[in-house]
Amino acid sequence: MTPSGWRSVALAAGVGCALLGAAVLLGWIFDIAALRSVLPGWATMKVNTALAFLLGGLALALLQYPPTRRGAIPLAAAVLAIGGLTTAEYLTGVDLRLDQLLLPVAAPVAIVPDLQAALESPPGRMALATALAFAAAGLGLLLTAAAPRRAVVGYAARACAYAAVTIGGLALAGYAVNADFLYTWYAFGSVALHTSFGLIALGLGTLAAGQAHPWPLVSLRSDLRMAALAATMLALAAGATAVVSFAALQWEIRRALAEGLRFARDERVARIETTVELRRERGTIVATRTRLLDALRRLRDVPDDAAAHEAVADVIRSFEPHGFSAIAVTLPDGAPLASTGGFVEQPAMRAALDGAPGAELLWKDGFFLSERLPIADARGRLAELRIEQTLPSMLPSLLQSESGWASAEFVLCRLERAALRCFPTRTRDRPFTLPITPTSADQPLLVQLALAHGPGFYSGFDYRGSRVLGYAGPVGSLGLMATLKVDAAEIYAPLGRQFLLAMLLAATLAGGGALLVARWLQPIAAELERQVAARTDELRRANAETRRSEANFRALVEASAQIVWVTGADGMANEDAAAWRRFTGQSVAEWSGWGWLDALHPDDRAATEAAWRDAVAARRSFTAEYRVRHHGGDWRWTSVRAAPTYNDDGSLRGWVGMNIDIDERKKAEAALRRSHEELEARVEQRTRALAEGNAVLAANQARLAAALKEKELLVKEVHHRVKNNLQVMTSLLNLQSHTTQAPAVLAALDEARGRLASIGLLYEKLHLAPDLGQIGLGDYLRDVAQRVSEQLDRPAGRVRLTVEIDPITVNPDRAIPSGLIVNELVTNALKHAFVGRAEGRIHLAVRRTGDGGVRLSLSDDGVGLPADLDPSHSPGLGLQLVAMFAEQLDATLAVDRAGGTSWAIAFRSDA
Repeated sequence: MTPSGWRSVALAAGVGCALLGAAVLLGWIFDIAALRSVLPGWATMKVNTALAFLLGGLALALLQYPPTRRGAIPLAAAVLAIGGLTTAEYLTGVDLRLDQLLLPVAAPVAIVPDLQAALESPPGRMALATALAFAAAGLGLLLTAAAPRRAVVGYAARACAYAAVTIGGLALAGYAVNADFLYTWYAFGSVALHTSFGLIALGLGTLAAGQAHPWPLVSLRSDLRMAALAATMLALAAGATAVVSFAALQWEIRRALAEGLRFARDERVARIETTVELRRERGTIVATRTRLLDALRRLRDVPDDAAAHEAVADVIRSFEPHGFSAIAVTLPDGAPLASTGGFVEQPAMRAALDGAPGAELLWKDGFFLSERLPIADARGRLAELRIEQTLPSMLPSLLQSESGWASAEFVLCRLERAALRCFPTRTRDRPFTLPITPTSADQPLLVQLALAHGPGFYSGFDYRGSRVLGYAGPVGSLGLMATLKVDAAEIYAPLGRQFLLAMLLAATLAGGGALLVARWLQPIAAELERQVAARTDELRRANAETRRSEANFRALVEASAQIVWVTGADGMANEDAAAWRRFTGQSVAEWSGWGWLDALHPDDRAATEAAWRDAVAARRSFTAEYRVRHHGGDWRWTSVRAAPTYNDDGSLRGWVGMNIDIDERKKAEAALRRSHEELEARVEQRTRALAEGNAVLAANQARLAAALKEKELLVKEVHHRVKNNLQVMTSLLNLQSHTTQAPAVLAALDEARGRLASIGLLYEKLHLAPDLGQIGLGDYLRDVAQRVSEQLDRPAGRVRLTVEIDPITVNPDRAIPSGLIVNELVTNALKHAFVGRAEGRIHLAVRRTGDGGVRLSLSDDGVGLPADLDPSHSPGLGLQLVAMFAEQLDATLAVDRAGGTSWAIAFRSDA
C-alpha cells in the first residue's frame, strides 16, 4: 500500500475513534443508556474512556497533515496522562478523582466497604486493561507525532501500538467466545465491547500513521533492524506474559472457588432437603397412626361416637412435644373434628414445594413446614390432616457464614412469574423480592444466568448491584432456587497490588532487555551478516549436489513404498537392494540384472516383464501389481511404482522404484467379492419369495374386492325391495281410500300413506348413498318436511317452511323414528295450527350439541296447543306416535306453548 493509502487508513481510524468518544460523552451528559453500553446488561464505557478516545482520535487525524502535525502532540500527551495516571491510581491505591473531572458518578452501596472500595470505588474509573492500553496508545501517538529521527524510537511507537491492539483484541475475543476473564479483570473492572473496538482502531491507526511516514526507518542496516525487532518482540513478550499469567491465575482462582462454592452450597441444600424430608416423614407418621385411623373409621359409621372424638383429640395432642406447632383434623365435608396449637396467620412468605403436593415452607420470624395430608382407607376418604412444624435447623443453614469468605451469602428463593421471592439471608432480616431482569447492571443477575443456562458457577451481579461470583441452581426436590455467592472484590482485590507490581517489573525487565539487545545483539547480528555473505559462495557450489539429492528424494516420496530399489538407464538392476533381498530371500547375484524376475509368480512374470521393458523404452513411470515369492515360500501380492531420474544435462540416469506389500488388501478384496456374490444370491432368493407372496396377496385382494362388491349389491337390492314393498303398501292404501267415503277413514289412510312415504324416502336415500350404513339426517328431515308441506298446504304457499341443518350422519335405526316424528309434527301443524289464518311459518332445525348428540326442534307461529293437552296422553294418534318414537330414540321431549308451538327432541347420534 502506498503512503497515501496508509494515510487514508489512519485518518479513517482517527475520525472513527473521535466520533465514538463524542457519542459516549453525549450519552453520559444526556443520560442515554444506548450510547454508554452496546446492549442492556453489558459493560458501559466510562467518561474518561470516552474522553481519551475523543482526544486520541483527534490526535491521529491531525497527524496526517504536516501543518497540524505538531498540534497532535498535546492531545497524545493528554491520552498518555489519562492512561498513566489511572494506572498509577490502581498501583498506589490513591484516588486522584480523575473519574470526577467531567461528570460526578455516585458510588454504589457496599456491604463490605473495604473490599468493595477496592473493587468499585471510584465507580467511574476505567478498567485497568483500558488504562494500560491508553497509556501505550498515547505514548505511541506521541512518539509518532514527534517525528523521531532515530529509528529505534519509531519501532518503540510501533510496539506501543501493538500493545493497544493486543489488549483490545483480547477483550474482543473474550466477547466472541464468551470468555469473560479476557475482558473482565475482576479486581480492576471490565472492558466494554465498544471500548475493545476503539482500542483496536486506535492501535491500527497508529501503525498506519507510522507506515505513512516510513522515512525514519530507511537508513537501518540489517543488523539494526534485527536489534530493533528483537527489542520490540521482547517488550511484547513481557507484556503478554504478564497478561497471560494474570488470566491463568484468575482462571485457577475461579476453578478453585467454583469447586468450593459448589460443595458448600450442595452441603447446605442437602441439609435443607434432609430437614424437610424428615419433617414430612413425621407428618406421615401422624396420618398413618393406627389409633387415629380406627377412630376415624368409627366416626364414619357413627358420627356421634364420643369415644372416637376423644381418641382423635388424644392422638394429635400426643404429637405436640415432637416439634408440631399446630395439628388439625377435618372431616371430608370440611367440618373441624379436633385441633391443637395455633397455625401461622398471614406469613411474611410462603413457598409451595414442587416435590411434595400440599406442602409449603412458611416464614414468620422463622421457618415452618405446613402440610395437608389426606387420610383414607379402602372404603374412601376419612379426613384431612393439617400440620405445621417449626424448622429451627433451617435458619442456621441460611444465615451461617462460610469459613474464609467474609462476604459469603446463601440465598434461597422461589420463582414467581417474572421475579424471585427470597427468604431472609445473612444480610436481609426479612423476605424480599428480586426481579429477574436487571435494569441498570453491567451484567445480568447471577440467578438470571442460572435460570437461562442451568445450574453452575457464574459471575454477575447480585440483588445489591455488587459484582459477585457464585454457584446457583435449583433445589430439585423442593422447586426452589439456591445460591451461594461471594463478592468478587474479596477474592481478587488482595491480588491487585501484586499484579500491578508484577507488570511494572515485567516492563522494567523488557526495557533492560532492550538495552542489552542494543549493546550485545547488534554486534552479533553484524558478524552474522558477514558470515552469511561468506557462506553464500559455498552454498552456491553445493547447490548442484543438493539438486541431485532432491531429485532422488522426490522420486522416493512419489513412490511411497516399503521396498526401495534402483536400476540403470537400461532397466537392469545394478545396485544392491537390501529390502528386496530381505523380502524375497534372493542373493545379490540372484537379484542383479534381470534376475529379480525369477522372484515373480509364473502367471505374472511375462506381463510384468513386457510392461517394464515398454516403460524403460518410453522413459515413463511404471506401475503394476504382481505376486512375489516371499522368503517364507508363500506368494504375496505387491504394488510397484518406478520413476525415471535424470542427470543435470537432462540425460537419463536410471530408475528408482518401490514395492508395497498389498497381500492383505487383496485378500480383503477377494473376501469382499465373495460376500457381495453371496449377498446378491440371497437378495435374488428373497426377491423371488416376495414376488410369490405378492401374487398370493393380489389374489386375496381380488377375492375380497369381489366379495365386498357382491355384499354392496345385495344390500342395495334389499333396500330396493323394501322401497318397492312400501310402494305396494302405499298403492293398497290408495285403493282402499277409493272404497269408502267416510272422512275419518280417509284421513287415517292419508296419514298412513304419509308415514309410509317418509319411510320410503329414507330407503330411497339409502339406495343412492355411497355409505349404506349412514344417512345425512338434516337433508332427510328437510325432504320429509317439504313432502308433507307440499301434500297438505292448501292453498299452496300459505305456510312458509324454513330449515336450518348441520351436517350430521346417523344410521337408519335413528333416522326412521326422527323422520316419523317430523312427519307427525309437520302434519299436526298444517292441520291445526293455522286454522282461519291466511299465512303462517314452520321452522325446522337440526343441530349438533356440544356432547356429540343431536337436537331436533320444530316450531310454528300458530294458535298453539291447548294448555290442558299432555302430548304423551293425547287422544290423537299423531302426538302419541311422537311420544312413542321419542321413547324409541331414548330422547328427551319438550314442548313450549309460548307464541305458537315449539317442539325440542334431543338424542344421541351414535346409539
